[in-house]
Amino acid sequence: GAKRPPFFFFLIGRTSQRTKGGGSMKIRPAGVIEEQGKVLFLRYAYPQGDVYGIPGGGVEEGESLRHALVREMEEELGIAVLVEDLLLSAEARPVGPLEHTLHLFFRCRRLGEGTPTVRREHTSAAGHEWLRLEDLPEKTLYPNVGTLLARALLRPGVLYVEELPSREWR
Repeated sequence: GAKRPPFFFFLIGRTSQRTKGGGSMKIRPAGVIEEQGKVLFLRYAYPQGDVYGIPGGGVEEGESLRHALVREMEEELGIAVLVEDLLLSAEARPVGPLEHTLHLFFRCRRLGEGTPTVRREHTSAAGHEWLRLEDLPEKTLYPNVGTLLARALLRPGVLYVEELPSREWR
């Protein structure tokens, strides 16, 4: 059959930002939902083993990071979320087919009684799992931020300003 792209192909958003030198960097907001000491992950099944990723994805033209994340959570998991503060930003340098990506992890809270359900028409994930913080360093994560994410969840969030007030320049 057709060769399947590497697992990380599905985890990286489609939005690119041109860099000064003419290259590009993908921007991928991701939503960290922690409940009762566990974090919600999408699970991708591969012959070499499972890979876990924080739900999120690409930013569409004209969309803020928060709006993109709300949309992605609804599309991929059928849940409504409140996007709170930025927990962690992590830059993944290009390696092989992987593009230069800026991952932005936001703390999110589920709204309402929605139960996460993987929507296969919007993601290639095989399922979802709630993983304990202490287990993150032992799991195969993309990007590999298990220890950093656990540490970020234990301290107050980083302020994220969605839109700076405009000012007149003279």
